[in-house]
Amino acid sequence: EHELVLPKLVVISPTYACNLNCVGCYAGLYGRKYQLSKEEVWNLIREANELGIYFFIITGGEPFVWPHLFETLEEFNDSYFQIYTNGTLITKEKAEKLAELGNATLAISVEGFEAETDWRRGRGVFAKIQKAWEYLREAGVIFGSSVTATKMNHDVLLKDEFWDFLKENGVSYAWVFQFMPVGMNPSMDLVPTAEQRYERFFKTEELRLGGKFAFVADFWNHGFLTHGCLAAGAKYLHVNAKGYVEPCVFQQFAVDSIREKSLLEILKSPFFSAYKRMVPYSNNLFRPCPIIDNPKVLRAMVKKFNAIPQHDGSERVVTELAPELDKLAEEWKVYADKLWYEHGYAETHPSKRGVYDFETRMRRYANNEEKLALDKKA
Repeated sequence: EHELVLPKLVVISPTYACNLNCVGCYAGLYGRKYQLSKEEVWNLIREANELGIYFFIITGGEPFVWPHLFETLEEFNDSYFQIYTNGTLITKEKAEKLAELGNATLAISVEGFEAETDWRRGRGVFAKIQKAWEYLREAGVIFGSSVTATKMNHDVLLKDEFWDFLKENGVSYAWVFQFMPVGMNPSMDLVPTAEQRYERFFKTEELRLGGKFAFVADFWNHGFLTHGCLAAGAKYLHVNAKGYVEPCVFQQFAVDSIREKSLLEILKSPFFSAYKRMVPYSNNLFRPCPIIDNPKVLRAMVKKFNAIPQHDGSERVVTELAPELDKLAEEWKVYADKLWYEHGYAETHPSKRGVYDFETRMRRYANNEEKLALDKKA
């Protein structure tokens, strides 16, 4: 109908406000300066529903700081929500309300055990997370973990003890996010080395295939499962607390805003269309990311479309940090090629250009239909 490959989900940051100030976070220093109104979020969800999108991820900031969260869950009871949260604001009453509503799951951020979590998130946070787990278990709410992989916690994330601990506490699934140089004055200090990323792949792949959790996904290491980058409406997009629409949470540059254009207009925009025509950015699907794997792609897109940096200092990713990102990309390419060619993924998950571009997909579909008709005649 729209001649467009539509995303499967929409990520919304209704606020950048947060009760914590985590090391390296892009959102925690704004206070309540940037926030979407209830009407803006509801209009966005309705527009997405009209396009057949009923899965939403709520992030931030801290979603439980946004005053309209529960009202939104109630209003859109035919949609499902995953909420990324630090877990510290979860009370027994909130857990019971979530269970009553039944259309939300929580992904609670954890960095490892107490030492790793409290180092990044603040003293006492780990204990509050454990209490939140308890409330959610008792209420019967499905919850998972959001784990940020950094240089600092790498060894912990390779240990079975950590993952066993999550399972024992009722964690059903886990998302692994590689620390990225984003936000105000982005830094490479916590970004894992290429070797650490390579080592982490084998652990997360073991967990993904092992059945301990409902699922385990490592966004940067599992590009072969998604045929490359998910951004710019290929599979998802991010509406930030300013109303601007970013290709992804970590590509913090934007051209359009929901305060000026409809969701469909933005999905059809030249900016997003150019992204989708290019996916995957490499023939090796272990190099999916335009920030740390193919940094020239992000630089080219920002320049071509005059994309606006969304945080003070965001432009450093395409300027000052460019040499470091290029170096990391080259170092990772060595390991990525080893995985792709020596471990057989090139054969089991072949790369195809334009899988998220409507015209390319339709041509392939037509060709397949023609081949099928010839096969039937034969």
